Amino acid sequence: EKNRLENNLVQYEGQWVPAEDVEKLEQGLFKINDNWVKKEEADRLHSDWENPWELTLNKIRLKTNKNYDYAQGMLADANMAYDQIKNMVNVEPDLEDSLITVYLLSTMDQYCAMGDEIGDEQSSSYNVFFVEESPEDGPVSVTYSRSDPRKGDIPTYVTYTKGLVRHAVIQQYLTRIDERAEIPPWFIVGQAAKFDRFYSKEYISYYLKELRRVGGFIKTKQFFDAFGYTEQEIYTAGIICAYLDDKELTDRIKKPYEKALESLSTKKKISFSFSELEKALSKDEKNIREFMDKH
Repeated sequence: EKNRLENNLVQYEGQWVPAEDVEKLEQGLFKINDNWVKKEEADRLHSDWENPWELTLNKIRLKTNKNYDYAQGMLADANMAYDQIKNMVNVEPDLEDSLITVYLLSTMDQYCAMGDEIGDEQSSSYNVFFVEESPEDGPVSVTYSRSDPRKGDIPTYVTYTKGLVRHAVIQQYLTRIDERAEIPPWFIVGQAAKFDRFYSKEYISYYLKELRRVGGFIKTKQFFDAFGYTEQEIYTAGIICAYLDDKELTDRIKKPYEKALESLSTKKKISFSFSELEKALSKDEKNIREFMDKH
């Protein structure tokens, strides 16, 4: 912040720029290597991951080689996800001088290549992975833009990609408030999956269809014994986390859930509180399945 003030930088649509550049930006021009170019040319030059767009909004930083307008929509959704999870857990990660950084790559091939380069075997959470220390930006979440090979960024795929960006933000947020690694992985990934798909009615039925495709809902008495990162486990975790938000939740589940959330804000008895929640959920499969049937 001090450096920005000293260099007379202001924020314009997610970019930190010299104050004297704002007039040109308002004309729809972008500065690339000291040259002012139209947005289409700027998009072309930023389509290479070696020179991505870098946009910030509040606590979110988005780096992407998708086009500028598309990136603005994703940045807004990422910021919304941050606010929603903050309101839910009532505690923020200690970001110090960093931000919640998301890499949004333009293709799956680029995503897989980056996973090979900086990911690890346990980090991928269907189309999103988190690394605690990237070579350039510290903690980052990585995902990619889904598009139709024939039609490009059609609305359905834009919605899908917004879900992945939200997933990336939630997964990183919860991981970074978990200073002693006490939050169970199913809750971190499950909340990410919930905010990914259950924020959009368009995708709830698709989510349930995908869960059936990968083997169906895992019995709760088995689920909490050992969590891996298979699609079936991730989808099951997402359903459980969505169920925890149900208005008809019984006190038998609501009370331990409230205790678990309280433990995150107080940073006391996190492991114990989540263990109690798991015990309650393991006996509540009938109600969870009824919740699924409603959707």
